[in-house]
Amino acid sequence: MKGKNKMEVRIVRESKKQKDKKVFVWFTHGKELENTQRELQYKKDDVVFVGADSKGVIKIKKYHAYENLMKCLCDNQKDRVNINKSLLINKFTSIFNLDKSYFRNKNEEYILKEVEKNNNVIKESLENKFECLSFKAKLADKLIIGLGGQSVFETDITLHHTYGIPYIPGQAIKGMFRNYIIQEYFKKCSHDCNEDCKNQCEKDAIKHKGFSSIFGGENDEEKSVSGKVIFMDSFPDSDFEIKTDIMTPHHGKYYNGTEQPLDTDEPNPIYFLVVERSKTTDLVFHINIAIDKSISNKKWNEDNGKNIDEFILENLIDALNFHGIGAKTSVGYGYFDIDKEEEKRKRNKEKEEKLKQQGEQEKIREYEKQKKLKEEEKSKKILEEEQKFKEATKNMSEFQIQFYKIDEITDSIKKNEEIIKLYNEKIDLLEELEQNELAEFVRKHLEFSGKWEYKSGKNKKVDKSSERVKKICNILKIEVPDKQFKKNSNLNLK
Repeated sequence: MKGKNKMEVRIVRESKKQKDKKVFVWFTHGKELENTQRELQYKKDDVVFVGADSKGVIKIKKYHAYENLMKCLCDNQKDRVNINKSLLINKFTSIFNLDKSYFRNKNEEYILKEVEKNNNVIKESLENKFECLSFKAKLADKLIIGLGGQSVFETDITLHHTYGIPYIPGQAIKGMFRNYIIQEYFKKCSHDCNEDCKNQCEKDAIKHKGFSSIFGGENDEEKSVSGKVIFMDSFPDSDFEIKTDIMTPHHGKYYNGTEQPLDTDEPNPIYFLVVERSKTTDLVFHINIAIDKSISNKKWNEDNGKNIDEFILENLIDALNFHGIGAKTSVGYGYFDIDKEEEKRKRNKEKEEKLKQQGEQEKIREYEKQKKLKEEEKSKKILEEEQKFKEATKNMSEFQIQFYKIDEITDSIKKNEEIIKLYNEKIDLLEELEQNELAEFVRKHLEFSGKWEYKSGKNKKVDKSSERVKKICNILKIEVPDKQFKKNSNLNLK
């Protein structure tokens, strides 16, 4: 290997501590090197990157292939804070080189708002079949989810695989709650359960109707049934902080059952990540559960008069408050501070408002129903009238159909207006046959309404009505209906 910027890949053959407490690593090829980074422990067949430092001394490279990328991230703190935390922690750092704290950034703030919108859409989509139960859970201190998960470190933390945000998976909530219910309602012994006892408790639980309806179990025919409750992922509803915490086992071999504890045992500090509230606000998680309506109003059992939805709300709050979720609950991690009575009041108020809304919706549905019936009746009447019209006008001409339509008008004033309008528009434009038909139609109408008469004033002035009557008489070749007119006509003839 030549040049100080060159790197070489070596395979570890053995790693040993010498009498002077220095640790050396031997490789399948190349000279052994001292491991000055005590936090990096190597075993056989590990891959190691070695390279020269600024002075040309060959050393084991701590950050391996990510060295240049990590240097970039360290030099650009402004960009670093907005990187996906899952990538930043698991790919571009080590447990010994973590930032002191990781806070919620602007990207994550936007993502969490969108997650809340998506959850609301999901709950709305489930409304027809499920009863949705939601409440906010305030974290009492610190939270560790996924401590024993797979990781490049000794410990792990659950961060969303896409968003890089700490969250509580729905399966973790379900598993914790299931274990709590078994311990509280099906545990028969007064001491800690041994393995046989735990198995018996669980066997009793999965045969219980209330339990199996929530978590799944067995029915009366001893066939497996799935639970009817959906536990959704829970995301933080406020600012959060990811920090490094530490536990230091002093007697590792004793805990493994191989040796007795001795004062000469070396402590083994183990670093791990925790989620906690920010310095200014409480850390609140939004819990969302969907309960199938087929079971929500059923009783948990005969002795417990609570409905299943009430049973879930009260016991889940108790489980989060007193049982905790995640790792290290025995030393105070993973507990919440939720006011159960306040949440019960909120739930009852939601139910009352929902019933009120259902009542209003029922009124609206009834109104819509009556409106629809009226529209149907109206449509039916229109169809009947159309059918009647078709039958009545089957052998009529278009001109005769116009007469028929006018005859069907019940308002006498409107009917008179339509007749006079038709007369004024058409009388001089029609052929002789149709002109006679129109004249006869108007004559009958005027005769029926008592307006078939001819009047002339003292000055022999004739009004429009009389002119119309005279014109109709000329078309039909009949006498004008006026004695004075007849008398004057006879005199003129003589």
